[in-house]
Amino acid sequence: MAERTGFLQHDDLLIGCSLDGHVGAFEGICEFKAPKSATHLRYLRAGTVPTDYLPQITHNLYVSGAEWCDFLSFDPRFPAHLQTFLVRVHRADVDLDGYATKVDAFLAEVDAELAAVAALRTV
Repeated sequence: MAERTGFLQHDDLLIGCSLDGHVGAFEGICEFKAPKSATHLRYLRAGTVPTDYLPQITHNLYVSGAEWCDFLSFDPRFPAHLQTFLVRVHRADVDLDGYATKVDAFLAEVDAELAAVAALRTV
């Protein structure tokens, strides 16, 4: 059973994410959507996680350390057997090593920008 999570901060880095829910001790996380009917139908037809949400899922898996993320789309306007679209994305399905490299580079940019701004105050 999924529990509400809210904001979750990474253990070591100054990053976080807002999770819709988690399962157990973060063995899994959840991403819930309630889109317009046309969008839900597009998800059903494609049968995969929409590419627009893969960066968010990757980030959430990276921050939470979870083994998987359930992407769920729900539309009560559809017949009962089509109201729910669910896909599980496992950690192994995304490039977390590549993502970690990008996070490190981004945080280094932030640090450099903060140092540059701090130097402006001393002039």
